Amino acid sequence: MSKAKPAPVVDQPATPTPRPRRKARVEVPTTKQRQATRTTPAPASKSTREAKPAPRARAAAEKRLSALDAAAQVLAGLSGKVATDGLSAADLIERMATSKLWISPGGKTPSATLSAAMAREIAVKGPASRFRKAGPGRFASNTAPAARTAKPRDPAKRSAAVKTESGR
Repeated sequence: MSKAKPAPVVDQPATPTPRPRRKARVEVPTTKQRQATRTTPAPASKSTREAKPAPRARAAAEKRLSALDAAAQVLAGLSGKVATDGLSAADLIERMATSKLWISPGGKTPSATLSAAMAREIAVKGPASRFRKAGPGRFASNTAPAARTAKPRDPAKRSAAVKTESGR
């Protein structure tokens, strides 16, 4: 049997070295101290920059229409076959721009936005909506057309027309 060589002994402490201690915590002010700092006025700013003026409030006459309100006005102003067939959203955008009711603020697809908004209003409000679907991709005004008043008929004209047909 051969004798095994003993492993070299390394000096190790019996207990691991302690970690360095954390820094002391910063004292948090009490509520009374915080309230006292809130009530004291802030020092005046030494900057040379002037304060911005408050935004000017728009008058009611200056307020712009929304796209839906402008579309409702355009559709209500239509008459004849165009009124019954309706318009596409792109046609509505074009007519709103030419009549200066509403101009796109720079979006890429204003017609798609308008079409979706009108479809959403129809779905939410149902028969009370300002719009109705006139066909695929076409919208018309949901307001009832003006009632046509029947002209009073002259009985003399009617009897003369009947006599000419029967007198053949």
